Amino acid sequence: METASLIFLVLLVEFVYDPLATIRNELLIKKSYGIFNNFSKQYIENKFLVYMSFILFCILATIIIKAFLEGYIHWVLSFLFSFTILFYCLRHNEFIERINDFKFIIENKAKIEDETILKILTANMNVNKSFTNNINIITKNLFFSSTRNIFTVIFWFLLLGPGGALGYKILDYFSYTKDLRIDQKTRKNIKDISALIEFIPVRLSALAFAVVGNFEHSLAVWKKFNSEKNNMHKSNIDLINDIGSSSAQLPLDYTKEDIIEKISYIQTLVARSLLAWLSIIMLLILGGFFN
Repeated sequence: METASLIFLVLLVEFVYDPLATIRNELLIKKSYGIFNNFSKQYIENKFLVYMSFILFCILATIIIKAFLEGYIHWVLSFLFSFTILFYCLRHNEFIERINDFKFIIENKAKIEDETILKILTANMNVNKSFTNNINIITKNLFFSSTRNIFTVIFWFLLLGPGGALGYKILDYFSYTKDLRIDQKTRKNIKDISALIEFIPVRLSALAFAVVGNFEHSLAVWKKFNSEKNNMHKSNIDLINDIGSSSAQLPLDYTKEDIIEKISYIQTLVARSLLAWLSIIMLLILGGFFN
């Protein structure tokens, strides 16, 4: 039951005491990568391999540290270590709060003061602080953003433990960050790997949205969906956003009055989908698939 306990505890702590979210500074990844890069560039010239090596190193280091704490010190320290890693990676409440900020900005025509909103909701889009012309697109993209911040993190945590969650979060950071100078070819290669990692959780998330929303409409859209074989990354985004939009029955255009209601409904769909995921996880744990 450790896996379920960690997931529920992280969700609960984040909900009860949101200020803890301030410890999720992604500059920590940047600084750690800088140290790793200074050491590894003597041996690895290919930038893409350096990024992938750093991710693999973090995954293995996390797994080894957890095993050492559990086997040679005390299971409580191992539990706290796993909790810290998962809390850093899983951002359900922060995602919901940024959506609330997004609704406030729309209603009051306010300016974006916190760039975290853009990082959480529009990392895969070319959107700046003056995004008023992109409100409809951002709204539709909330479904993909939910997989980045919630569902894919949970999926890889279930498979590889805290190392899997951390590895995905770092990969996602490299895919979209503007804090590092990453050339276009390397960025594309990183996104290709990210697309493979997200392939299954994106489809599971799409299925969850369909089940908790308008299933018949979503199923019809899914059957007609044509994936881009040459661009799996874009295909993943289009699939989850199209299925999500159909599950919420989002029209192509919105009035100002409708958009707030639609965004609120998307928040409800995300909450329902998370509940569906947690229910299935509990069944799998009871069935002996996870500890």
